[in-house]
Amino acid sequence: WASTAVGVPVKVGAISAETISAKRGLLPAFAPVIELQDVRLFDAQGRAALELPQVRVALSVASIWRGGVEQVVVDRPVLDVRRTSEGRIEVAGLDLSGPGPDDDAATDWFFSQREFAIRQGTVRWTDDLRGQPPLALSALDFVVRNTGRNHHFRLDATPPEEWGERFSLVARFREPLLTLGQGTRDEETARWRQWDGDLFADFQHVDVARLRAYVDLSEWGVEVDGGRGALKGWADVKRGAVTGASTELGLRQVQVRLGPSLPMLALDEIQGGLAAQWNADGFSFSTDDLRFRTAEGEHWPGGRVRVERVAGYAGGKPASTAISADQVDLSALSAIASRLPLGEATHRLLESLQPVGRMEGLDLRWEPDPMANGPGLAQAPLDAWPGGKYWAKGRVVGLSLKGAESERRSSRGDYPLPGRPGLTGATVDFDFNREGGKAHLELTEGQLELPGVFEATDLPLQRLQADAVWRVKGEQIEVDLDQVRMANADAEGTAKVRWRSSDPKTSPTGSRFPGMLELDATLTRALGA
Repeated sequence: WASTAVGVPVKVGAISAETISAKRGLLPAFAPVIELQDVRLFDAQGRAALELPQVRVALSVASIWRGGVEQVVVDRPVLDVRRTSEGRIEVAGLDLSGPGPDDDAATDWFFSQREFAIRQGTVRWTDDLRGQPPLALSALDFVVRNTGRNHHFRLDATPPEEWGERFSLVARFREPLLTLGQGTRDEETARWRQWDGDLFADFQHVDVARLRAYVDLSEWGVEVDGGRGALKGWADVKRGAVTGASTELGLRQVQVRLGPSLPMLALDEIQGGLAAQWNADGFSFSTDDLRFRTAEGEHWPGGRVRVERVAGYAGGKPASTAISADQVDLSALSAIASRLPLGEATHRLLESLQPVGRMEGLDLRWEPDPMANGPGLAQAPLDAWPGGKYWAKGRVVGLSLKGAESERRSSRGDYPLPGRPGLTGATVDFDFNREGGKAHLELTEGQLELPGVFEATDLPLQRLQADAVWRVKGEQIEVDLDQVRMANADAEGTAKVRWRSSDPKTSPTGSRFPGMLELDATLTRALGA
C-alpha cells in the first residue's frame, strides 16, 4: 500500500500503534500515534534514497476529518537529494521538477498539516549535472509549522568541516486572505505560489568558494572565487517568487569578478551590507556602510551608494536611472574603478582625472533619449549620457582633479591652446542639468593646474573662493564667475570672469573653442619680481 501511495518502492521494518487517550487513561481512544520502524524508499535505479529509522505520526479527530495528520516526527533520517544529468531534481527517488497538478496537490497537502519535524537527520546532495562530489549535511534539525494562513520553517545543519560551521535557515510565509487564481486551474490549486514572506540564512563561518560549485551567479555576470567568514542573508518573497535580497558580510580573502571582461577584484577583507530589489519594472541596488581593503592595500572606508533603474515606460513613467551616494572616497573609487562595471568612458575619465576627495552627498538622475538603444546609466554612466536628460546635485570635500594638456595649438601653430584645468584641495557644491547649472568653490592651501595658460602650470593658492553659473543653449555655452576672491604668497585680489563659446561659422579656428573671455580683475596686493 505504501509503495502505491508514494509512487516508489517502500519497505517498512515494523509498525506499532498506541493512542494518546489510552496513555492518559482516557476512553474512548480516538487519537492514535502510529510508529514506523526501519522505513526505506528506493529510487528507480534501486538505490536507497530515503532511510527512516523511526517515524512517529500523531492523529486527531480534526486531522482525520480533514484527511491529514496532527504531527509527523522523523528521527535520524538519511535523505538523498539528486540533480540528474538532465537537470531534474529528485528527492528520495521522487521527481519534483515538473510543476504538474499532482505535484501542486501534494505540496498543498503537506503545507496543510499542523507540524512536520526531522531530528538529527542526514541529507546527501548529489549533483550529476555539474559532476560535483556528494555533499552531506549532518545533525540536521528541520521543523515546519502550519497554523491557519501562517507557515514557519527552520533548518539547522552542520556541513563538512572544510565548508565551515553549523548554519541556520528560517522562513516565514503567509497566505493571502483570498486566493484568486490566475491562468489555468492547475495554477489555482497551487496555494504556495500565492504566498508572501521572507527567508533568512545565518552562516557563522563558511567557505564561500565551496558554494561556487552549487550557486551559479554567471547570469548576473558575477564570479566569486574565494572568501571565508560570516554571512547573513535575507530574501523577500512576493506571490511565491523572490523579489529582493540583502546580506551582511564579514569575509576575508575574497575574490570577485563583476563582469565577464573585467579583472578580478581581490579583497583581503570586506564588511557591511548589500541589498537589491527587482521586479518587471526595474531594479535597485544599495550598499550600507560597506568597507573593504584590497589585496594591493587600497581601502574603501565605507559610505552608502544606491542605484535605482526603471526600465521602459512602466506605469507611464519614463525610463530612468537614479544614483545617490554619501561618504564615498573618490581616490578609493578611482583605484578600483578598472574592476567595476562602469563602462569604458568612465574608466578612461577616472584614469585621466585621478580624483581625490570625499563625496559627502550626490543625487543624480538620468533619463535616456526614448529613441536611443544605447547602454543604461547603471551599466555605463558616461557611455549613456549623450541624448538624454540629467540632473545632478552634490558636495565634494578635499577635491583634487588632475589637469590635462589640450594637445592642440593655435590656428597658426604659435602656441598651445589651454587644456583641461585641474585643482587640489577644494570643496565644491554643485547643482546642474543639461541646460546649465551652478557651483560654489572654496579652496584653502591648494593649487590650480592651468596647462597651456602660464609657463608654470601649477598656481599655488592660499585661498580661492568663487561662484560659477553656466548655461547651455544648443551649441552655445556661457559661463559666469562672480565674486572670485583669491590670494597666494605673491598677490591677492578679486575678479569677475565671463566666457562664451565661439560661433564656429565666424571663429578663426572653425570651432566653438577656445571661445571668448572677458576678465575684470582688481589686485589689492601684489609683489613685483
